[in-house]
Amino acid sequence: MLETPDLRYFGRSDCLHVGLRAIHQFWDAKKRYPDGSEAEAAQVYEMAVKLKPEGVELEESVIKNFARFAKTSITSTCAFFGGIVA
Repeated sequence: MLETPDLRYFGRSDCLHVGLRAIHQFWDAKKRYPDGSEAEAAQVYEMAVKLKPEGVELEESVIKNFARFAKTSITSTCAFFGGIVA
C-alpha cells in the first residue's frame, strides 16, 4: 500500500533543493560548511534567494534550519537502523 504524501508540504522538496545548492555554493566560497550561527544561516539564505528559479517559493525558516544543521553527522543513527533492518 502506498502512503499518501502530506500535501501541506507540497513544494518543500524544491525549497530544500535550492537550499542544498546554496550550501554547496557556501562550501565553494569558504571551503567549509556553515557553523550553525544565525549570521551564516542568513548568508546561506541570501545565496538561496539568488539561486532560486522562477516558480519556487523559499521558506526562510526551512533554509536557515537546513544551513544550521549542515555540519551534523548521523552515521551512528544510520548504523543503528541498518543493524535493525539487517
